Amino acid sequence: MKSDFSAQLQELYIVAKRYLSFQIDVAKYSLAERVALLLGGLALGLIGLLSGGILVLFLAFSAASLFRTIMSPALAHLTVAGCIAVLFLLLYLLRKPLILNPISRLVSKIIFKNDNRNN
Repeated sequence: MKSDFSAQLQELYIVAKRYLSFQIDVAKYSLAERVALLLGGLALGLIGLLSGGILVLFLAFSAASLFRTIMSPALAHLTVAGCIAVLFLLLYLLRKPLILNPISRLVSKIIFKNDNRNN
């Protein structure tokens, strides 16, 4: 009886150890997946930001060239700079609903994603 109980206890220990090892592996893979999603989103955001900056630069030069036909070149460049300053001010004032809230929703969705494997 005693040896039977110790054998069952030994077998339970082996099964629990294997189960814990599998759970640690699942946690590692889940963490790796979430970090990859976050870094991929960060890289995509930086590429988008850089591309958007270049686009704004080219559009500003194009608008200044267009305005030069109806006003002096210095005034045309000042007008375009003022428009860009107003846009950046609007972006700064609306940063929470336009930038911070979507980013925080995305990060929280990635980090606190429900795993159907565990349910």
